[in-house]
Amino acid sequence: MVVLFPSAPAILLQEPLPTNASEWLTRPEFLGPLGFGILLLAVLAIIKWPDYASWRRSRRHEVLRPIDVVQLNTGLAPAIVDVRSEQEFHGPKGHLKGAINIPVANLVRDVGAHVADTRQLVVLVDWNDSLSHVAAGLLEARGYRWVRPLRGGLRAWRALDLPLAVTGGKR
Repeated sequence: MVVLFPSAPAILLQEPLPTNASEWLTRPEFLGPLGFGILLLAVLAIIKWPDYASWRRSRRHEVLRPIDVVQLNTGLAPAIVDVRSEQEFHGPKGHLKGAINIPVANLVRDVGAHVADTRQLVVLVDWNDSLSHVAAGLLEARGYRWVRPLRGGLRAWRALDLPLAVTGGKR
């Protein structure tokens, strides 16, 4: 018998290939790569979990990516509303430049004082966009039509090293 691939195990060239999954799993030479593939998928799932959670929340509302907000700021500036508490807004994590702080608990009551036009773009920001989606529903029920949570929140903004205003501590 002539061996075409000297690096291939001789057993692969002599035995017929398995025809179903259970036969493949009984072959030890395939278990290592299969286990490595499963481990690689698990690591990838753990790394991408925050993005997946943000994606699931964004199915209810259109969202903006951080780069979209940067591009919007070159024209007519949107109203950027940070819905975190005042302590978080002024804390060491910072906030977007030009953002106004209206905690989500006071949003319905106070938004009219800062954003009078219900047709103006309102970008909602919090740490990971979970509160922003709740706030978007509140504003839409109040008649605001162009409300967009910042996808990934301040966490995504900081990951891209975009400019921040920090009023209480180091960045």
